[in-house]
Amino acid sequence: MAENKSEITWHTINWPPFMSIENGNTSGEYAKLLNFVESELPQYTHKREVMTWSRIFKLIKAGKQSCTIFAFKNAEREKFTEFTIPFSIYASNHVIMKESKAKSLGFDATKPISLDELIQNKSVKSILDKSRSYSSTLDDIIAEKASVSNFTKRAFTAKRLLQMLDANRIDYMLEYPSIIKYLKKNINLKDKLIAIPIKEIAPFTWGYVACPKTQWGKELVDSLNIIISKNRPKKEYREMIEMMTTNEIELKSMRKIYPNFIDSQK
Repeated sequence: MAENKSEITWHTINWPPFMSIENGNTSGEYAKLLNFVESELPQYTHKREVMTWSRIFKLIKAGKQSCTIFAFKNAEREKFTEFTIPFSIYASNHVIMKESKAKSLGFDATKPISLDELIQNKSVKSILDKSRSYSSTLDDIIAEKASVSNFTKRAFTAKRLLQMLDANRIDYMLEYPSIIKYLKKNINLKDKLIAIPIKEIAPFTWGYVACPKTQWGKELVDSLNIIISKNRPKKEYREMIEMMTTNEIELKSMRKIYPNFIDSQK
């Protein structure tokens, strides 16, 4: 590495409650995690840039000295991305539905349902955000069944989709429970919503730091892996992760799997 400090451009995004950006200031769970990462890497200079998901992965693919702490793995990304060991945990995407509609279909929040079956059920309809990934597993199901599905794909924000769900313009949406909990504070919803787990994916998702698959990226990820391994067992680190839970049941479930997170190397 050169004697002058190497610069990292960190991907930031206004994605509350994970990260909120207002008047140039960042807050939220991932803002705390990014502050922590930067403090642990004094050998680098750190620059933050607000950008979309697609742009950060274009920069990573191009080998630019840019990284994101919001990443999850999939086969396509692994071709050009250097990933750390697991860095964070968050509740996986759920099916968000009005409680009344869920009851009419025989669904409740305690029993996972199959997304594969749901998206082929022509008695319900949805819109999925075409600008994002829902996880490699769900993306594969969505792509495979697109021609026989009950959804369309458009570029809509989670807030807009939630408003459409409340107005009965769609019957379900896919989203992280933390996002829905945050949005509900600022939207006067008419009906009660529930979050239903999805059979095809684990209840929790491992998050990673992603950097370019270059010598620079490999050196940085090697340093990050040492930092993550050292800090995951600490109470202070766990408390940052636990900020992402939405209720006591979710918190207890996360604490149950936390030892696996501490030991996980992939």
